[in-house]
Amino acid sequence: MLHKDKKFLRAVVGVDSSHCDKALPDDTVQALLRNIIENQTDSTQRVKLSSYYRSVDKTDIADRISSIGDDLAATEMEPVAIQIFRVLLDGKLYQDCDLLVDALIDSRQEVDVYKKIGDIYRIGGRNDKAIDVLLRACDVCNSADSLYYELGELYAKDGNHRAAADFYYKASVLNRSILFYYSKMSEALLRQGEMSKAIEYTQNIISLGTDNQYIVFGLGKLLLDAENYKEAEALFQRAISMDNTVAMFYTHLAECYSRQGRVHEAIDCLKGIISKFSDKPSVHYLLAKLLIRTKKFTDAEDVISNAISIDPTSSLYYRLAAECMRLQGKFDDACRLLRLAIKHDELNPAHYFELSRCLKLTGDFLGAELLHDRALVLCQS
Repeated sequence: MLHKDKKFLRAVVGVDSSHCDKALPDDTVQALLRNIIENQTDSTQRVKLSSYYRSVDKTDIADRISSIGDDLAATEMEPVAIQIFRVLLDGKLYQDCDLLVDALIDSRQEVDVYKKIGDIYRIGGRNDKAIDVLLRACDVCNSADSLYYELGELYAKDGNHRAAADFYYKASVLNRSILFYYSKMSEALLRQGEMSKAIEYTQNIISLGTDNQYIVFGLGKLLLDAENYKEAEALFQRAISMDNTVAMFYTHLAECYSRQGRVHEAIDCLKGIISKFSDKPSVHYLLAKLLIRTKKFTDAEDVISNAISIDPTSSLYYRLAAECMRLQGKFDDACRLLRLAIKHDELNPAHYFELSRCLKLTGDFLGAELLHDRALVLCQS
């Protein structure tokens, strides 16, 4: 779209009138945006930018830009350039957004400005644009470890774990004191199946030493998912030794025992802490699952009832209670509990499949068929 108002262009950016018929809005916008970035406290440039958009029938954009700066608190919280970027993006003026980013890159802004732009793109579902901005920012702020970390996060979200691992690694090289970078790199390596490398980096983190129990736990959880049970077990135990007040450290240790076939050790682990974490339904839930596995149904009933009393809205607790009833031949009770599970989560097809199964056991074949069909529909939605 050409902007042919010669008087306007000449007044705003000093365009020679003899070239006005060839002048693109890009030139006008770019000049104004650069002026704004150079002096964000000067409202004159914002007024000119607002006038420009008004002249090309972008009234909403013009109004929003003209109001920037009126709220001093908002301006202190977020730079004017970022506020303008939001307005342009909301207005779907993507080319102008690119011009603003170009100006920001050229002006060598603080790292947080680029991260903010990337974050706005990410929240808007434009991971590709967020990655592009941060890659360009790395060229002008190549010692900023947080930029490389953010790029790792973006690539991980896109499923490109190889690239994610590379950027986590670059972040860790720039700042070796942040052990979280190493753990994220290990996670990315695990996600793409590079087990040996992930373990190597995990061992590097441990050798560096850390007083952060959540980092230790997080690495243990990754290794548990990767079926490296011995390493995971050691890390969960270490996390517990660092902080014995976190319930999930124990539940994951118990899960680790269970996956190794050491079910009775897992039960003993949870029984030993059940009074300490009596208000944590997850502890009761896992203990009930293990008791059912060992056919201690009466004990399991009591434990899962405790979980339901603590959190009566969790559909998974009702389904586990129903399983306990079904295995004892109490099919009507199982159906009742599964209906409660569906009441609290109507979109979970597993609940419908299980209720269909139990209805067959009661002889209600028509009801079972209807619920089975409903489950299939949910699976496809």
